Amino acid sequence: MQLSILWLFISLLLPTGDELTPEQIATDYFFENIFEQDLSDYRVIEFNALTEQNGYFGIVVNCNSIRTLFKELEEATPGTSVTVDASKCPVRVKKIRDNSNRVKIEVKSRKDLSERTFVYITAYRRLRFVNHYILTLSQEGTEVLDVCRVSEII
Repeated sequence: MQLSILWLFISLLLPTGDELTPEQIATDYFFENIFEQDLSDYRVIEFNALTEQNGYFGIVVNCNSIRTLFKELEEATPGTSVTVDASKCPVRVKKIRDNSNRVKIEVKSRKDLSERTFVYITAYRRLRFVNHYILTLSQEGTEVLDVCRVSEII
């Protein structure tokens, strides 16, 4: 009996691994809400499951809601690389290849400011377009508060 109580106590204190990172919450939100609006014509995408640390947040100068945070975002240290999954994606997902002509989706990086967390996601198709998405999450990184979308034709 004492052993089972001790085991229960220890299991409650240890992390479960089921906790979602802000990057995963932003990725899930992207596939559940943004993908259907902006990329619904595609039936197969390519996705990089490892986030990058070098996403350039300079695109925020085109986002009215967070333009004033440009300098803070540029100076903030990006989060470490984490693995995210595309399980909420409504279409087939493949690994990114350099020479394919499919839409590629990448979670670039995350930056934490004192009151909010920002996650940068890109969707691009070679020689066609790049859509930049900066998702603003709550300070805890558990809820998406705002999305800024900037598009470029390349």
